[in-house]
Amino acid sequence: MNSKRKLIIISIIILFSISFLPLLGQEMSVPSQSENDPNNPLPSPSVHPSSKPYATKTPLILLPPLPVSTKMPDASTPLPSATRITDEATVMLYYRPLIKIYSDSGLGASERAYILEKRLEEVLERTKAIPLVKVNTVDGTPVLESEGVYLISITNNDASYNKTSVSQLAALWRDELQQGLETAMKEKSESYGKEAFKRSLIAVITGILLTVFVFILWHRWLKRPSYLIIFLIWLLVISYVFWVFPAIRYWGKGISDYILNPILTLTIILVIINIVTKPLDMFIKHYFELTEKLRGNEITKDARAAHRLTMYKLIIAMFFRTGLYIIGGFMFLKSLHVDLATGLAGAGIIGVGLGLAAQDLLKDVIAGIFIVLEDQFAMGDVIRAGNFTGTVEDFNMRVTRIRDMGGSLITIPNSYIRAVENFSSTWSQIDLIVGVAYDTDLKKAMDIMVETGKKLKEDYPDKILEDPVMLGVNELAESSVKLRMLLKTAPSEQWQMKRELFLRIKNEFYSKGIFIAFPQLTVWMNNDRN
Repeated sequence: MNSKRKLIIISIIILFSISFLPLLGQEMSVPSQSENDPNNPLPSPSVHPSSKPYATKTPLILLPPLPVSTKMPDASTPLPSATRITDEATVMLYYRPLIKIYSDSGLGASERAYILEKRLEEVLERTKAIPLVKVNTVDGTPVLESEGVYLISITNNDASYNKTSVSQLAALWRDELQQGLETAMKEKSESYGKEAFKRSLIAVITGILLTVFVFILWHRWLKRPSYLIIFLIWLLVISYVFWVFPAIRYWGKGISDYILNPILTLTIILVIINIVTKPLDMFIKHYFELTEKLRGNEITKDARAAHRLTMYKLIIAMFFRTGLYIIGGFMFLKSLHVDLATGLAGAGIIGVGLGLAAQDLLKDVIAGIFIVLEDQFAMGDVIRAGNFTGTVEDFNMRVTRIRDMGGSLITIPNSYIRAVENFSSTWSQIDLIVGVAYDTDLKKAMDIMVETGKKLKEDYPDKILEDPVMLGVNELAESSVKLRMLLKTAPSEQWQMKRELFLRIKNEFYSKGIFIAFPQLTVWMNNDRN
């Protein structure tokens, strides 16, 4: 059922993205006017086809120099390609991307983009008709200008970055800036306001329908709260509504860039990690099952092998997940527009600081690695670590959690585990000491104990591994003679078998007239004293 729920959730996310992302990326195209239309003073601009990146339908026209309102910067000698540093920025007009430019003429890419954006806005303020972008030449360098405003000059650096010639790049930038200005003029018209309102209304209605659908799906089928997915839906709706209105478009861009995209990126990353780790778990499970079949009795006799396999599976899955989360973290930081190159450059200094601040954490991780490599204990083992004794219930690279006989869960940092007493590693043993009275036939008592141990082995062959070993008289105590016997058992079975052995020996002693000693006190009365 869990896999079905996850499949439904992934399907909804895909449907959800398909429904809105085309709207967010949709460009408000301007209806092209016919070239034969007498009211159209401009040739029809074109965007380069994908097959010919720098082709243009409009021929490149070099106009004689015209006076411009903004002073053009002096041309500078292009830097050699080996010494240039790529610095690019996107030119935006009302938050719509137009072209990408690079640093040149002593200015950075962001500075050139800012200047060009301001000059495009000046062009829009100078005319109410659709402005015409022209290619001019000044001192042999192509420049773009419109409505008497100098826009930008195209240099050899620009052409080399775009891997084309200066003249082709000039034609390409002319067409793209022309299209951007036409779109901006269209958005200033009254008809566009009605169109934007219509688009916004459609987006709101779509958001309401998706909200109802998601609410029914999540609450009735998945039995989960749907607040997060509904929040994302309306975040998309609000972002799109802000986007279609130029006056508030920067709000939509901000929501999309700094809230919506990171959340969607994080959601997709977590879903992908969850999907990728499933085949890994299946592979590990299949691998160890195949290992058990191939090794056969060797695994069966080693009862602790299942504990070790669980431990190895846990560690392998943890390292794999950690690697995926690190990659996902870099992708998430990139969606937040974090400069990863700068961040990685400073990671060394930050790493030293974190290392000093997290010495205990590093000690725990290193100790955890050696616990696994040396096979000190595994999941399910019964151990004594310091003053704590219990069953290993959970283990990771930082801490070990054991459950004691009272049911308490004890968490121990791995670096605090100095010495481990493992009661269930490979095999265990019963150390049985029984005290009998001084007048007991010791040979008979020892024979009864050995026979009882052998009978127990016959009844539990999978838990008792070998015949008992009688060590003989262990101690002459104050009230008893103590007999000692050893019995080898399967891992973690010594306690249950010891209780069963005590019960059987007591019954056998009682039936054969042998008494288990207990403390006695003898009082002597002296009646001759006056």
